[in-house]
Amino acid sequence: MVSVDLNRVIHDVVVMLEHILDKRIVIETVTQSGQCCTAGDPTQLQNCLLNLAINAKDAMPQMSGKEVFYALRNLDPEVKVIIASGYGMDKDIQNLLDNGVLEFVQKPFTLEKLSDIMHKNM
Repeated sequence: MVSVDLNRVIHDVVVMLEHILDKRIVIETVTQSGQCCTAGDPTQLQNCLLNLAINAKDAMPQMSGKEVFYALRNLDPEVKVIIASGYGMDKDIQNLLDNGVLEFVQKPFTLEKLSDIMHKNM
């Protein structure tokens, strides 16, 4: 674990999301002035924020999880992605796994299970 500036992590995630989300979706952030630091893994924090944003976006079905994955991949070819779905394994999810998604976790899942998967893959 390292010292992580949460404002910086939030900014970086928002920049990434602004490139992949529908332009009709407005992202508003409210952060503390100055540094707001905590101990942690900046990659895991980014992934958590991305997951929350993408889950919220999924309530607005303008872009599929598959499209989000490829949009992220275009921004960062080394991006690490874990897919979560309420549906079981199917050919679309297998195709994503074959193309670089690290792992599939079926909903509902516990935070402990998600944490284990993130530690294993990140």
